[in-house]
Amino acid sequence: MKKIQIIGNIVRDAEVKTISQDKNVINFDVAVNETWKNKDGVKQEKTTYVKCAMWRQETGIAQYLTKGNKIYVDGNPDAEAYINKDGNAVASLTINVNEVIFLSPKKS
Repeated sequence: MKKIQIIGNIVRDAEVKTISQDKNVINFDVAVNETWKNKDGVKQEKTTYVKCAMWRQETGIAQYLTKGNKIYVDGNPDAEAYINKDGNAVASLTINVNEVIFLSPKKS
């Protein structure tokens, strides 16, 4: 079984795409921030951007998946590697979302 859990902030408002009459996908990106101190005690920071895809018939939740909201995401990871148009090797991680929990209050 593959499973991944992240907590981060939504990078931009979610987009809904209709795949078929009874299938839609809600796409959004989450920025996950990490901080730690190196061996010299200097604070280090890293941000990882993760693509998320929520496959649903009902898409009402998309209105709350807005830029800046802090969320918890649980799902199955889907990693892919490819060569981009510039000839560079690129890796991409997408989470096929099973659950979202809002950690910051929804905007009015």
